[in-house]
Amino acid sequence: MTATSDPERRTAVAGKRELVRALNARIQLLAQQSGDDSADKTQVDFVCECSHESCFAVVPMTLTEWGAATSEADYYVAHPEHVDAGAEAVVAGDRYALARSDWRRAYLEARVETLDQS
Repeated sequence: MTATSDPERRTAVAGKRELVRALNARIQLLAQQSGDDSADKTQVDFVCECSHESCFAVVPMTLTEWGAATSEADYYVAHPEHVDAGAEAVVAGDRYALARSDWRRAYLEARVETLDQS
């Protein structure tokens, strides 16, 4: 996926990431409520947070991995083959990739640009 300067596209990508991040947070809560104390061993299926609007690929991670991966706001979790071209891959393995991107800042900038054009 190539980077784009189109404000509507950036807003859509960031909106999808926000939606999937909220879904993944709910998955985390449900998995924690299952009563299993082995957060570093039990694998949970999260949803890919890549920029592909139609992607909802499964990204298997432990709760411990998920917590570490999402502790920084600019990081996103993706299928290993779905890291954006403009993102900095921080961790890439067989099950998941963790990448750093300015997607939240880009989202806010795109929203401002959209409002300015109104």
